[in-house]
Amino acid sequence: MADFDNDHLDEFLAHVGRMKSAGTLTARKHAMVQFDKWLTKNDHTLPGVGTKQIQYFLADLSDEGYAPNSIESYLDG
Repeated sequence: MADFDNDHLDEFLAHVGRMKSAGTLTARKHAMVQFDKWLTKNDHTLPGVGTKQIQYFLADLSDEGYAPNSIESYLDG
């Protein structure tokens, strides 16, 4: 399932696929794609991500009009 250039993201999705339903896997993959795009757009790399970058990402989702429940779903494990 190599969807990303980062093995950690692929590994995470493989883990989710073993633990969750197909719908949950699709939702997590969408969230990871959005986050990966945001990282690239904002000149960040996954190894350098901390709490602050995640907060900025979630704030950007809010600024783009995502509903609070949708944003919260990005944090669900």
